[in-house]
Amino acid sequence: MIEAFRSRALYLVPLLLACGSTNGPECQLNSDCEAGFFCGEAQTCEQECQVDGDCSAGVCDAIGRCRLVDAGGPMDAGRDGGRTDAFVLMDAGADAGPADLGEALDSGKSDLGPPDLGPPDLGPPDLGAVDMGSAGSPVGALLINEVDYDQPDSDAQEFIELLNTATTPISLEGVRLLLINGSTNAEYETVDLTGTLSAGGRVIIAGDEANGGLLSDSDLAGAEQIVRSLPGTNLIQNGGPDGILLFHVPSTTLIDSLAYEGTMPAYSTGGSTYPIGSGASPVPDAPTVAQSLCRLPDGTDTGDDGADFSLCALTAGGPNASL
Repeated sequence: MIEAFRSRALYLVPLLLACGSTNGPECQLNSDCEAGFFCGEAQTCEQECQVDGDCSAGVCDAIGRCRLVDAGGPMDAGRDGGRTDAFVLMDAGADAGPADLGEALDSGKSDLGPPDLGPPDLGPPDLGAVDMGSAGSPVGALLINEVDYDQPDSDAQEFIELLNTATTPISLEGVRLLLINGSTNAEYETVDLTGTLSAGGRVIIAGDEANGGLLSDSDLAGAEQIVRSLPGTNLIQNGGPDGILLFHVPSTTLIDSLAYEGTMPAYSTGGSTYPIGSGASPVPDAPTVAQSLCRLPDGTDTGDDGADFSLCALTAGGPNASL
């Protein structure tokens, strides 16, 4: 608590002063002195006064003592030449100073200290559901719909078909296709997609014609987009098991996946793991017949690849059909 300042009043306390010489006999009491003398503050006998002129300073009071009269001056708490200082600081009791600041802090008034904001929340942001559709369709409606990874000859017509099963367009920005080697569980090819895919639209990823791919644009006329980012021949591994992942990079969301010719362990990236395929592995695409693995009926997804995928006629860019 901060102490309040108080006004002070100076009261003059009479001080006995020596009258004449102070070199008289030493004394303890007035009775030690001769008549006409008193025992002064210096413990010497000093002459009493009759009139003011008998005093070297001050006035002669009614009892014959020289007294100093002073209207003011600084306080001196010590001794002055062996005599008591005439001024004593007295507390008049009046509180004329400023208000007690301590009370202001303990009177229900608002706390002026800084607010307690607490530690920051350093946890990961809540990304929530990822909506990639320009009209509200989730990117999860995009499926790996048909795959031809093994052919009777030079494997120059391999392809992967993606299908938008939603009733509205979806954005392909940030969507990446990864091909996974079953021996190392690492990607050996990646394809980044762009643009927007209309409701029911199909994307074909095929071998580069300039590098020996034999699927022409006319062969894929039903596709809304054709992406030629892969080698012209042997673009999809068939050593079994191998896998395909469809991934939304900005939200690190797995959209769809497929493991073929056997099951595979989860794929690890960025400290997270993602399953490759779901349910049982589908029947293999034998190299003795021109055929593919496809979802039958077209776009079916029950969460069990063994039930959803069948051996199909080659229908790249069009609705899937059985052999």
